[in-house]
Amino acid sequence: MVLLVVVALLAAYAASNVNSDLRMVRNLQESVRSLNSAEAGTSALIKAIFDTPALLNGTSNADPLAGVNPNPLVNVTNRGDDVVDLNVVNTVREGSCPRSEAGTSARVIVCDHYRIESEHTSDFARTKVDEGVFAEVIGRTAP
Repeated sequence: MVLLVVVALLAAYAASNVNSDLRMVRNLQESVRSLNSAEAGTSALIKAIFDTPALLNGTSNADPLAGVNPNPLVNVTNRGDDVVDLNVVNTVREGSCPRSEAGTSARVIVCDHYRIESEHTSDFARTKVDEGVFAEVIGRTAP
């Protein structure tokens, strides 16, 4: 009888550990999926900028993919609780460009600098990714 009680306690302890391990694995999977979704948001926006450079027009934009058809994030947000919010923030207008100032066009080209914010939110995880990009503007006088 004592042996049966000991075996039952060991089985209960093992089941408790398995349940805890499964919760940790699920949390890790949700964290990785959230990071991948947030990075997919920045990648989709950067691709949209290459296809439509007017998305970077010198101003901030809280919904930069509005009107982009088909929406490149449709497969990322296919679960009901998933949301990927994108935001473009103009951080520097008509600043210097990240290139050699010794070039012949150094006084003709300036750059607008932007921060792309992508935030994925679901019931289980939340991840925010920021990336910096710049757009060269020809014809303005360099600072």
